[in-house]
Amino acid sequence: MIRPGRKRGKMEELYYKNKKNMFLLVFPIFIEQLLNATIGIADTMMVSSSGDAGVSGVSNIDVISTLLVRVFSAFATGATVVIAQCIGAGDKDRARRTARQSMLLITLVALTISTLFLIGGRGFIELIYGEKNPAVTDYAVPYFMICACSYPFMAIFQTGSGIMRATGKSTPPMIVAFLMNLINVGGNAVFIYLFKMETKGAALATLISRIFAALAVVILLISPKREINIRGIFPPRLERSILKAIFFISLPTAAEHALFNLGKIIVQAFVNGYGEAEIAANAISNNIFSITIIAAQTMNLATTTVVGYCVGKGFIEESKKYTVKFAVADAVCMLGLNLIILPLMGPLLKLYEVTPEAVGSARIIILTMLAVTPFIHPLAFNIGYSLRAAGDVKYTMTVAVVSMFFVRVALGYVFGTVLGLGALGTWLSMYADWVVRAAFYTPRIWARHRKIKNLARD
Repeated sequence: MIRPGRKRGKMEELYYKNKKNMFLLVFPIFIEQLLNATIGIADTMMVSSSGDAGVSGVSNIDVISTLLVRVFSAFATGATVVIAQCIGAGDKDRARRTARQSMLLITLVALTISTLFLIGGRGFIELIYGEKNPAVTDYAVPYFMICACSYPFMAIFQTGSGIMRATGKSTPPMIVAFLMNLINVGGNAVFIYLFKMETKGAALATLISRIFAALAVVILLISPKREINIRGIFPPRLERSILKAIFFISLPTAAEHALFNLGKIIVQAFVNGYGEAEIAANAISNNIFSITIIAAQTMNLATTTVVGYCVGKGFIEESKKYTVKFAVADAVCMLGLNLIILPLMGPLLKLYEVTPEAVGSARIIILTMLAVTPFIHPLAFNIGYSLRAAGDVKYTMTVAVVSMFFVRVALGYVFGTVLGLGALGTWLSMYADWVVRAAFYTPRIWARHRKIKNLARD
C-alpha cells in the first residue's frame, strides 16, 4: 500500500483537474461498459427463441459468470489502484512491474478456475441449482462448459483494461470492447439462427469474442511505445513486494465479490423454485438492470483511478471532492438513463420471445428498479469504490458480506418464498441490502479521508 507522497509544501497540478482529461477518461469507460452490457443482453435476447427454458438456462450461468467477472475485476481493481498510486507518487518503474505481476497473477487464477469448472460440468450446475427444472439444466450445461473456456480470456481483457485506465488511457479498451461486441453479436446470429445451435451457439460466440479481446489488449500492452507496459513478462517472475501490494487491495475485494455473488447464486436458487416464467422474468430484469447501472460502473472505475491517483499524490482534499463529484454524477446519469428506459420498456419487453407471465413479472420488477436505483445505488457502491481506492478494503468487504447474507439472502427468502412475492421479493431484498451498505459507507468515507490526511502530516 502506498501512502500519500506529499506532506506539505508545493503541490503539483492535479492531472484530472483538466476537464478535457477527465472527459477523455470517463467517456470511453462509459462506452466500454455500455458495450459490455450488450453481450449478456444479446445472448439472452437471441436465445429467447428457445423459450423460457433457454432464457432461464443462460440466466443461471450468467449468475456464475458474473461472480467470476467480479472476482477478476477485483484483481484488476487492485492492479489499477496500485498502478495509479505509483504514477501519482512518480514511481513508474514500480507501476510497470505491477502491470506485469497483475497480468501473471490473473492468468494463473483464471486458468485454475476454468479447469475446475470444466472438470465439474453438469454435476456443478446440479449441485448449485438442483434438479427442479431438468429442461433448464439441459440448456445451461453446454452454455456453461463453453463459457468456462472463455474465463481466462475475459480475465486478461479486464486486467489489461484496468492497467490502461490506471494510466488515463481508457480509449483503447473502449475500442476493443466495441469490436468484441461486434464479434459476439455476429457470432450469435450465425450460430443461433443459421446453425440452430441455441445456447451452445451463444456461448461459442462469447468465447470467440473474448479470445479476440484478450489478444488485443496483450498486443497493446507489449508495445514499447506504451510507457506502462507488460514487456518482459516472460520468463515469469513473481515479486513478493508487488504481489503483496496488489493482494492488499484485491484479496479483500475478491473475497467480498465472491461471497456477494455466492449470495446472488443462493437467491437465484430461490428464484429457480418459482418456475420457468419467474426465472425468465428475473433474467430479463437483470438484462435491463445491466443498462441502468452502466453509469454507475463507469463512475466506479473512474473513481478507482482518480481517487487512487489523488491518494498517491497526497492530494486528500482533491480525493474528497472527487468522491462527491463522482457519486453525484453517478446518481444524475443513472436517473437520466432510467427516464430514457421507462418509455421504451414496452418495446424492449416485446423483443423477448417468452410467455406473457414472464413479461408481466418482469414489467413489475423493472418499474421498481427504475424508481429505486438512482437514489440508493450510488451511495451503496460508488462510495465503496472510493473507500477501496483509499485503502479501506477490509471494511467494505465486511459490510458487503454481512449485508448480503443477513439482509439480501434472508429477506429474499422471506419476501420471495414465505410471502409468495416470487422474483419480485428477491429484488426488494436487494434494495434493502443497498440501504444498509449506504448507511455504513457514507459516514466511513469522511473518517477515512481524515485518517489519511493525518498520516500525511506526520
